[in-house]
Amino acid sequence: MLDFLTFAGIDRQTPMKELLSIAQSYGKAHVEFSVLVGSHSGESDHGIFPPLHVVRAVKSLQRDYGMQIAIHLCGRYSRMVMQDNGSPDELYDLCNGFSRVQVNLHGDSFNPGRVAVAAQAVKRFADTVGCQRVILQHRSPWTPIPVYHEKVEYLFDRSEGGGRAAFEEWPAPSPLLSRMGYAGGIGPETIEKAIDFALAYPDSNLWFDMEGQIRYAGWLDLGAVEAVCETYKVYAERLPKGETIQ
Repeated sequence: MLDFLTFAGIDRQTPMKELLSIAQSYGKAHVEFSVLVGSHSGESDHGIFPPLHVVRAVKSLQRDYGMQIAIHLCGRYSRMVMQDNGSPDELYDLCNGFSRVQVNLHGDSFNPGRVAVAAQAVKRFADTVGCQRVILQHRSPWTPIPVYHEKVEYLFDRSEGGGRAAFEEWPAPSPLLSRMGYAGGIGPETIEKAIDFALAYPDSNLWFDMEGQIRYAGWLDLGAVEAVCETYKVYAERLPKGETIQ
């Protein structure tokens, strides 16, 4: 079952009123937008890493209109999660109030010598941060999973925002996880392939995340977003009678 779609990379040129309009048109529970923060956030605008005042404005859409808005932590922000002495208040202040927080960690954050330490850091962060779910990226089959926690979800992503399509690499959903995400090359031209994957696993709760294929000249392309959402509507019509998008 395809629960919702995530469109990553709100930037300073993204019109907030149009984001709200899309969410209202296609169902606020079925569309999630996200904003990224990284090592250069807080300096001048870096396109996909907008100024922090834009990040705060985006978070207000969740508070004021009930939209699903996530924040993706990259660079120094993701490393804050892994600090042995706990994440700083600065990070919690930034993340509290978003629907979900994605922690974009490099693979060496879970190297064999530090899996236990890293897992405890993630659990501590998940227990404390004021959001619905914490997302970790995953690049291998669903076993082993480094962290089992009721608040932690996983996104299978080998593309890392690069838009590389590799649907044949997607592992089948795990019965041990309540919900899983998939990313990599999803956009207006390929969303049907992703939807076919969801239809093949009707008993699994899934979401699809996209970034590279919904950007034009470095900026979020809301035309591409709407094209994906239109195909999503068709997907709802293909569900067996009596079923609805969760």
